[in-house]
Amino acid sequence: QDSRGFMWISSIEGLNRYDGRTVKVYKSILGDTLGMQDNIVTSTFFEDPVGNLWFTTYEGINCYQRSKDRVSGFRLNDVDGNALQQDYYLFHMDASGKLWLRVGTGTQGMLHLYDTQTGKDSIICGLNGQRQWLWFNNNKEPEAVLSSMSESRGGVTLTSLKKGNTTRAYLEDDLSTHNCYVQRADQIWICSDQGLVLLNPLSGESSLFDQWQEEDVGTLWSVIPSGDRYLFVSSFTKGLLVFDRKEQVFCQQFLPHPQDPFSLGSEWIRELYLDAQQTLWASEWGKGLYFANLHKTKFYFFKESKGVRAAVIDVGPDGNIWCSTVEGILVFDTSFQFVGKHEWMQVGNQKEELPTVSQFFNSQDGQFWANRSGKLFRWDREANIFVKDQEFSRGMASVWNLRDGRILFAEFGGLSELIPDLKGGLKKSSFEPVSRIELEYPTRVYEDLKGYLYVADNAERLLILKPGQEKYEQVGLIPETGYCKGFFEDVSTGIVWVASSQGLIRILPENQGFERMNELEHGVPAEDFYAVFGDRKGRLWLSGNRGLIVFDPREKKFQRFGPPDGLQGNEFNNYSGAKDLAGNIWFGGMNGINAFSPETINPIPFEPRIQFVRLLINDEPYTDSIPISELTGLSLPYYQNTLSFEFVGMEFSNPEAITYKYMLEGYDRSWVDNERRGFVRYANLPPGSYTFLVKSANSDGHWSESSKAFGLYIKRPFWLSWWFYALCALAVFGLVYAWIWYRLQQALKIERMRVEISSDLHDDVGGLLSGLAMQTELMELTADDSQKERMQRISDMSRSAMSRMRDTVWAIDARKDKIEDVLDRIREHAEEILVPRGINYEIQAGQLDSKLHMNARNRQAVYLICKEAISNIGKHSTGDQVLIQLSISGKRLRARIHDNGNVAVKHYKTTGLGLSNMKMRAEKAGGSIEFDASDGFAVNFELDIRS
Repeated sequence: QDSRGFMWISSIEGLNRYDGRTVKVYKSILGDTLGMQDNIVTSTFFEDPVGNLWFTTYEGINCYQRSKDRVSGFRLNDVDGNALQQDYYLFHMDASGKLWLRVGTGTQGMLHLYDTQTGKDSIICGLNGQRQWLWFNNNKEPEAVLSSMSESRGGVTLTSLKKGNTTRAYLEDDLSTHNCYVQRADQIWICSDQGLVLLNPLSGESSLFDQWQEEDVGTLWSVIPSGDRYLFVSSFTKGLLVFDRKEQVFCQQFLPHPQDPFSLGSEWIRELYLDAQQTLWASEWGKGLYFANLHKTKFYFFKESKGVRAAVIDVGPDGNIWCSTVEGILVFDTSFQFVGKHEWMQVGNQKEELPTVSQFFNSQDGQFWANRSGKLFRWDREANIFVKDQEFSRGMASVWNLRDGRILFAEFGGLSELIPDLKGGLKKSSFEPVSRIELEYPTRVYEDLKGYLYVADNAERLLILKPGQEKYEQVGLIPETGYCKGFFEDVSTGIVWVASSQGLIRILPENQGFERMNELEHGVPAEDFYAVFGDRKGRLWLSGNRGLIVFDPREKKFQRFGPPDGLQGNEFNNYSGAKDLAGNIWFGGMNGINAFSPETINPIPFEPRIQFVRLLINDEPYTDSIPISELTGLSLPYYQNTLSFEFVGMEFSNPEAITYKYMLEGYDRSWVDNERRGFVRYANLPPGSYTFLVKSANSDGHWSESSKAFGLYIKRPFWLSWWFYALCALAVFGLVYAWIWYRLQQALKIERMRVEISSDLHDDVGGLLSGLAMQTELMELTADDSQKERMQRISDMSRSAMSRMRDTVWAIDARKDKIEDVLDRIREHAEEILVPRGINYEIQAGQLDSKLHMNARNRQAVYLICKEAISNIGKHSTGDQVLIQLSISGKRLRARIHDNGNVAVKHYKTTGLGLSNMKMRAEKAGGSIEFDASDGFAVNFELDIRS
């Protein structure tokens, strides 16, 4: 097992990497002289400081380069520079990075030291044998090389590393030796064809251990330590053996069992390896690999019961556990030792095979009984056998003891009682205390410490009966319970727990209120339970058809156990459970019997080691020279934003049961439960920085404290980058500036044109009209009387045209766009019209900003409306005062022209256009106008000053 958690497995078909879910194979490629030299791996694996793995195949030295996820290889050269085409076997890598290996043919070879840092090879001395180990002296310095002789009866040899390189043989001509374990300088454990040998090379003394249960152990192949006391030893005929170094005996054996899918598959076991998380790996030659965590098996599975269906379990008359099976009654003591079996019963003067019984019970006279559908068998303590005693109706399927010794049994229609008769037997009697309670067919009866009876009736309901002076009174009813099969009363709280086919039910002691447990609210699944028992920690142990569950009501969480934990299977049996006098809990199932002490059940403490094994980008595999397991993060373009992560948690107690949680920081708000799936996909991630985090829990639910992280940065597209925003802002600013500059130039151009037109009109047309008026007036002086009137009309028309032309020139002139110009023009017209007629006027515009600009259209409209109003006053008013008011409210200009004269009401429609023209001008300028004749005559209008 390497530092990342991967398991590396040698084979004759190449190098294999196993992560608990998949196997990745590395093989030699024909013609690739720099790749893996061949497919037959001959050594174990050694990891250097950068994570590369070194090993040998028959034809050379190989190195798995982790950063490239590939294997490279090479051969050493002899003194002439020629490649050594011999067998290579690597057996040690020291702290300086030197490889210790034997290169040779057959049993003959040389010891080489190859420096992985410099590539320098040194030949030390001759080295014979098939396998080697370094032997350290008492100062823990390498002093010799130990070699085993598998292909001959040559024992073992020690080749000194000191000057002279002497070789000393041990056990020669006696044993064929295989793998060894150098415990210390004076203790070497050697597997041989005759057993396990303990050799002291300092004294030359040796001991042979060749017996297991008075049988020869035969050929042993591999030996490894387990702690300070035990050794695991593989054999060719005895499976896996455990040797006790303290007692100097083989103490345990593991064999294949056809009824146990988690046993070994063969008695012929070769290589052994114990990893850092206490998982034992064992290989079978040519067949495959077995592995099991030493802490995983939590429940004792009795070999005497394997493959046997357990019907009922209870405490027997001797205080031991009695379990009825199809092969008789198996008896075990509270230390989990098999005591014996009861297979026969006495029927008259003959012995017959004892049938499978459904219940055990005790009578008030101290007798121990067994029931099978109304057939009762009494235990004869002196003869140590069951005696067929009597037979009742087949309807008596279930029998129960009350705390006072009374015996109840169920029949169709209610409960009855069994009482001792004068002959030492039992007889039926009605159970009067419940005679008034209607029952259909009770299937289970339980009595709590207060004497309450809990009667499961017809797989439909549970009745709660309170004891009275003579009768029981029904005080509770729980409907739709299904089959109620197990009961447990928590003495500290008084709560009664019921295991039913609908799940777990909690009954409160105060008022017999009940609550059905469920996983979402209470932390325990609602499934078919067969039995329930409590432990000293307040936990509940429930058997069912999906294994075994331990539930903590206070923590609101549960843990499920299955066959990998040592259970006989996932399917247990109804009513097949008991708690012995020592507090151990026993459960029986379809494939045997389990027992355990609840206080000794602890989760495996090892955290899974998480690795990323595959990355998909836009649903295509990520391919790069650096494997995904070695990357800490990636930076991707914006269009590669659909990512899939495949990951694995490596803890090998039960790899299939490892669960995961993940979170993408910057995207997910909280951890996401992924159950047992080691895959997650994110589609169309927006640009940004993310960190993908993964946590995992081993098969016992122990979560990793830290998480595996993978950094991710998805670049923004160029149109979302800051520099693109800056360019866009600059471009917009440029366009706006260009547009404003263009409008400004156009406005200036129009202003210049307006000034030019107004000047031209004033100079050219004005001069022409003025000259026309003057000529007409001169002609009028010399004209006869018949022409004077016409000349006068032409002169008036010329003066009128000049006046209108001045108005037009004033409106066009861009130099007259301020409000002060409007006021001046109005004042000029008022002086011209009102003053000659003796009408005083006043202009109020104190709040106006005289420098405020108005566009030409509105400026002209204001002036012309005021001009028309002043002209009308001059023509028609009888008053002598005129008030002209101008003000601004918001963006609106408001004006009022008011005189104090009397207005004569006309009862006919006039042909004048003054008022209608003012109204038309106001509407064209987007304003409104009103006329008021209630007090003199007033014109009120307003318009948008900037429109």
